[in-house]
Amino acid sequence: MELTFGSAMPHMMQVFKHHNIEPNCAELQQHADKCKHDKLEEVKEMQKATMMRCKPSDEILNAMQEEAKAFGKVKYERDGTMKWEDFKTCSMMSHRYVISGAKEGLKKYKGCRRAAMAASDIKQWDTVQAELARFSNQ
Repeated sequence: MELTFGSAMPHMMQVFKHHNIEPNCAELQQHADKCKHDKLEEVKEMQKATMMRCKPSDEILNAMQEEAKAFGKVKYERDGTMKWEDFKTCSMMSHRYVISGAKEGLKKYKGCRRAAMAASDIKQWDTVQAELARFSNQ
C-alpha cells in the first residue's frame, strides 16, 4: 500500500484485515485519486472564500485609486528602487487603507460577538471568535 499510494492508509488496511479482503490496487488508486481531487477542490474553495473575506470594500478601493491618481507616477532611482519620498508616501497610503479595512471588519465581529454573549449562546460566540481569529491572521 505504501509503495503504491505513497501512504500506508491505515484506516483502509484495518478494513481489509477485518473483512479479510485482498486489496485491488486499480480500484484503490481510483479511490485515492478521487479523494485527492476532492481535497484539492475543497482547498481551492477555502482559498477563494478567504480571498473574498480579505477583499476591501468597493468604496475603499475607489478611494485608494483616487488617491493614487492624485499622487501621480512614482519616481525611481537608477538602481530600480523607488525614490525614498515616493516609497514613504506609498507605504503610508497603503497602511492607512489596510488599517481602515481592518477596523471595518473588526466592527462587524464585535457586534456579532456581543450579541452572542448577550444571548448566552456559547456555540455562536465560539464560532464568531474562531472567525475573528482567522480574520486577524489574514
